[in-house]
Amino acid sequence: MIFERKDHDIVSAPANPAPDLWCTYAAVRTLRWLNYAFNDDFFERTLAYINSRRNSDGGYGWSRGMQSDAWATFYSTQAIVDLGSIIPNLSRTQDWLWTTWDGNAFGMLPGQRPDIWATHFSARTAIEICRELPPGTSSLLRWLGSLQTSTGGLSWSPEHANQGLADARACFYGVMAWRAISTKVNVAPPWDITKLSSWLQDRQHSEGGFTFSERAKIPCMWATYRATQTLAALGKPCADPDQCVRWIMRQRGKNGAFVRWQSYPIEDVWASFCAIGSLNALGKKAEIESVRPSVRYVLGTMQCSNGGFTYRETGKAADVLSTSAKILEGTPNRDEARQLVSWIESCQLPNEPGVMYMPGRGAEVRCTLWALAAGAFIQGNYESPRPELNELVDWLLGLQNPDGGFGYWEGRGSDMVSTAAAIEAISLAGHPTALPSVIGFIESCHQPDTAGEDTYSNVPGGQPRYARGCKPIGSVT
Repeated sequence: MIFERKDHDIVSAPANPAPDLWCTYAAVRTLRWLNYAFNDDFFERTLAYINSRRNSDGGYGWSRGMQSDAWATFYSTQAIVDLGSIIPNLSRTQDWLWTTWDGNAFGMLPGQRPDIWATHFSARTAIEICRELPPGTSSLLRWLGSLQTSTGGLSWSPEHANQGLADARACFYGVMAWRAISTKVNVAPPWDITKLSSWLQDRQHSEGGFTFSERAKIPCMWATYRATQTLAALGKPCADPDQCVRWIMRQRGKNGAFVRWQSYPIEDVWASFCAIGSLNALGKKAEIESVRPSVRYVLGTMQCSNGGFTYRETGKAADVLSTSAKILEGTPNRDEARQLVSWIESCQLPNEPGVMYMPGRGAEVRCTLWALAAGAFIQGNYESPRPELNELVDWLLGLQNPDGGFGYWEGRGSDMVSTAAAIEAISLAGHPTALPSVIGFIESCHQPDTAGEDTYSNVPGGQPRYARGCKPIGSVT
């Protein structure tokens, strides 16, 4: 597939300029790297926005009222510290973190199987924010060591490592978790560093940027950030640092900030975050100084009126979920609906051919389901088969975890909602596939109930949520 996205602003969708937690964290950290000072009013509104994600259990949720998870807790607490503020009742946050510990590593939610995403987030929150080591550091180091694949890279979990699935993101999360631990105790990295650094160096594309894995074909800014930061933490160079710097600087858009990959024209918050982070890892202060005014200006266009940031200029910040909902409720006429579907399709990513609710961010299974439900990529809407649909289905099938379930995105621990979304999305795509191992995951979420109800939790060790138990079983059977 050729990912030409030059028509992304020509084929448009209605903007939804609401702040987002990930965007807010990325913007705040990037602006801190660039020594930017917020005015008092925007500072207070942004801090209030982040604190509104805090739950009574001490953790933070992605949106107000959502269950606390390690991902949102990390980004919220890091952003609060970057803003120079104080995290309220920090001991309560620490208590919540320990509820996600399984004796070896951390899950994203209490009761969820550990993965390196969650373990990185919670280990760093424990050490950098709460100033406490995880409860079983020796066990955690052994678990981290078990992530190394035979080729040298790190994977999402020990089970994924046994399948040989290495990824630059997993390398970053593993190494940064170890580095956080090493600030408290003197411990060597639990991997063969020569093999790990060699695997990462081999991910540098001939163009200069990095890819996530051997399977990825197009270099992108996210992979480049993860790889350069990881190599720097290990004290190792890129295969060709100068070529990497030249590639990063070539990814500047028309306003002088950065885009994620070549042929995608949108200067979004994640691309600038990753670019500045990569240049920091490479020690390129002069290059950072040269782009400072442009990046600060472009990030300023992403500030939301009620605090926080979205992913691009607020007047153009459309998202897949709102656009899909507009199509599904039947308000646009046929031509308008076709235009909106085309915009959704333009959000498909290279290397990860799914869809995320904000374009250019990453691919996520639930958003992909919404896109398909709205008619994106569906073969019946076109005169000829869509190769993009086949790639999307292959990506979905590749998300299945060793336990049989699916997570929100690659490497995330399995949960009922994501599993149901993946099965339904595969069905909507017209690719009915027998996935008997899904039943094993569903049964692992079965919770005995004294009232005799057939109850299930969202994750194997979670609280029973009957409604979440019904949908996956119906989808599979």
